[in-house]
Amino acid sequence: MLTDDALRTVHEYACAPVGMTLLTRERGADVAAVVRGSSVDHPSIQLADLLAGAAAAVAERHEGNPSDAGEGLWPVITSFVEQSSLLPYDDPAAQLRSVKERPVRH
Repeated sequence: MLTDDALRTVHEYACAPVGMTLLTRERGADVAAVVRGSSVDHPSIQLADLLAGAAAAVAERHEGNPSDAGEGLWPVITSFVEQSSLLPYDDPAAQLRSVKERPVRH
């Protein structure tokens, strides 16, 4: 389903600077290319699909749509959540703090 145009767009966004203001702006990722792959040829793609499905189940749990999979996977998946992300999983109120209270990322 990923057309060449869609892959080009993903690459452009991955390389683009991120941040709402000049004070919070960070460089984009140094991505050389975004390419298609086959899970038959690359087991890492199978793993990525598996993790994406697990994360989706946990996200559904967080949104109030529990499932046995979401409940069982929650402790595993949340350990991968970056604590300094914009919307921390365990502290949603953190997004409301002022810029002065947020740690400076380098």
